[in-house]
Amino acid sequence: NSSTVVIDLAPPLEDVMAAFNQKGRHAIHRAERDGVTARPVALTDENMRIMFDLLTETAVGRFETSVRSYDYYKQFWQNFAQDDKGSLFFAYLDGAVVAAAYSMYVGKKGLYKDGASVREKPAYGASHRLQWEIITWMKQRGVESYDLCGAPHSSAVNDASDHFYGMGKFKTSFNKHITDYIGAYDIIVNPPKYALWQKIGQRLALSLYPCHAAVIFHDGGTFFVILTPAFGELIGGHSSSGSGSGLGRFTPSNHARRGKPWRSIPFENRAKSRSNERAIR
Repeated sequence: NSSTVVIDLAPPLEDVMAAFNQKGRHAIHRAERDGVTARPVALTDENMRIMFDLLTETAVGRFETSVRSYDYYKQFWQNFAQDDKGSLFFAYLDGAVVAAAYSMYVGKKGLYKDGASVREKPAYGASHRLQWEIITWMKQRGVESYDLCGAPHSSAVNDASDHFYGMGKFKTSFNKHITDYIGAYDIIVNPPKYALWQKIGQRLALSLYPCHAAVIFHDGGTFFVILTPAFGELIGGHSSSGSGSGLGRFTPSNHARRGKPWRSIPFENRAKSRSNERAIR
């Protein structure tokens, strides 16, 4: 994501809450008064199915094409949860699940990976209360920054026609500041081959050998390693400075669906990007 919202979790919890805008604090307290509760839940098949069903329900008419298969989510969620690096969270009202989320962390950086809520008769503030539960969970594990992963560009946060308008209103209730990154671009070293790859080669390769992204944090930023499971070979990678925006989101198939090549590299630092391109070319 080229824009995101990051919550500073370094201060004490009461100061973290105080830093939210009034709407965010009100939503959390209102949900608590109305009886909404939230907690981490075990990654049982039943709970994962509940989460997946909520995801697909939430996506209707909004982002259906971005929802992956159940098996993808199951494997992803389990991979992080087995080392206590990720957890599934549910928010309840009158015993029913009204919102759900999966969040994870590595080191001192956390990420909001997946989220969903009921479309009919939603409980006011349930998703805010759920995020507060996640924040508390993160704090207990020493996380100091929590990336909500995705927002409209700061120039479009008040544009109701923007595709991410609703997402932006929700996330900026925790932090009004939106972090904008330059984004991902290609360095084209061979235009004819690049055009052929874009038109035919990339989609064919991805259909034959689906790829996954492994993500490793280090103090200087984030390093992404892209692997082909069929052969276990390294086919690409890049590093980026900043908060680690995009953890678990940068995969070849994601970029292909958005019409972007998987070898796109971030230009936070042009010199670094050039050296990365040489490394993966």
